[in-house]
Amino acid sequence: MASPGNKLKVRVIRAEGLQRMNKFTSDHPYVTCGIKRADGKVVTKADTKPVMSGDKLNPIWDEMLELESWQPGETLEFTVYDRGLLGSKTEGKAELPAESFHPHGFQGMRPINGLPDAKLFVEVQAVGAQDGEPPSEQDPGLPTYGAVEVQAVGAQDGEPPSAQYPELATSFQDEMLELESWQLGETLEFTVYDRGLLGSKTEGKALLPSEFFYPNGFQGMIAIIGLPDAKLSVEVQIVGAQSEEASPEQDPALTTDGAGEAGENVAVPQRLGVSILQAHGLNHMNNFTGDNPYVTCEVKHLDPAAEMTRVETEAVAEGDTSNPFWGETHTVEPWFAGESLEFTVYDKGLV
Repeated sequence: MASPGNKLKVRVIRAEGLQRMNKFTSDHPYVTCGIKRADGKVVTKADTKPVMSGDKLNPIWDEMLELESWQPGETLEFTVYDRGLLGSKTEGKAELPAESFHPHGFQGMRPINGLPDAKLFVEVQAVGAQDGEPPSEQDPGLPTYGAVEVQAVGAQDGEPPSAQYPELATSFQDEMLELESWQLGETLEFTVYDRGLLGSKTEGKALLPSEFFYPNGFQGMIAIIGLPDAKLSVEVQIVGAQSEEASPEQDPALTTDGAGEAGENVAVPQRLGVSILQAHGLNHMNNFTGDNPYVTCEVKHLDPAAEMTRVETEAVAEGDTSNPFWGETHTVEPWFAGESLEFTVYDKGLV
């Protein structure tokens, strides 16, 4: 059991899709973050300030909160309130389980229960639980896990991302760039430089394949190749390729062909883009030779007669093989709705 003094740093960044709660006065949304104990009781709460101006249905707080006395395994509960003249009304709640942020932190969206299309964007870090610490000091009860991103090509849901997405990173830019003459199938390459007195040095590169952002856009983090723990937060949108405009005229290869008339239950094969980024806390498997971990991703087909669908990364042969970095993107097909993906980490030895 960890000591009672564990501290969490929680940045409440923004929400989208809130509802208007006050018919006669203006809405003033704010967020409370609390620690949910094993018995369900919520303690140690901290509040943001209410948003008094701007878009209050898509408010931005960007406030850092600190919570004391958190224990490994305890969930965080976020409650969105609207402050009115006679008190506060509850908009909805969002929860973040401990395994989502401990020990390596969390940054992303959580659905707000009670509001069908609403989301809350937060960042959480357990103080003293950085990647560099031994796993025994972080929480031996939590399983090791890797970073995996999966994107279904041609199977996006919801509307394209909003142009306003102030993400938190070590370095914050938030600039809109425009690129001309892009062609279907072409990858975007991001290069991070450091500008010095005598010129610029390359920090690393990040790649975003076209199937991740066409036709419905992309909004999220991508790994920076060459920097094991670094990520780049980007948003990409094709002008004139919104979700409601996707059609065979835009890209016949990416459409879900075979969709029947309304009412038909047709299983349509789809293609997945799977990015296998990195893992943390692997065990040493080879006592006499170095470890060479690699990952396989297999589609668990519902049809037992279907052929195996499986991809494999290269083995990591150097560097920190207990916290290996692959940074590989693979195309997995066919995949059908309802089928699971199974990721297996192997260690390649001499025998």
